[in-house]
Amino acid sequence: MHLYKVSRDGQKMDLITKGEFDVVSISCIDPKGGYVYYIASPENPTERYLYRSRMNGKGVAEKVTPEGIVGQHAYQMSADAKWAIHTFQNVTTPDVISLISLPDHAETRLLVGNEEARARYASLGLNPKE
Repeated sequence: MHLYKVSRDGQKMDLITKGEFDVVSISCIDPKGGYVYYIASPENPTERYLYRSRMNGKGVAEKVTPEGIVGQHAYQMSADAKWAIHTFQNVTTPDVISLISLPDHAETRLLVGNEEARARYASLGLNPKE
């Protein structure tokens, strides 16, 4: 499942997202910046990351979610694609919710850290899932 730009008459279809992955959902379309932001899971179906591609279909998909944060990522993005509420979790980490700036993915403010739940998760000695 990929994203295409389709002419109004349906006669022309241009591929926007290129690569060996499925687009799970669209997070934001930023016509001013020329990007579409979307969730995809190219390597592992249990993981979700934010990517962006140029709306003109040129170039390759860019992973916006930083490397090394393995798990499920969800984003509620502003209309101008400059801000997002980012939710991260995996089997050993309860939901962590932050306000981030985009596309640099810099955390501006931690909204929910779930420290009590994190301590309980740690005491269980859970192993990462494969």
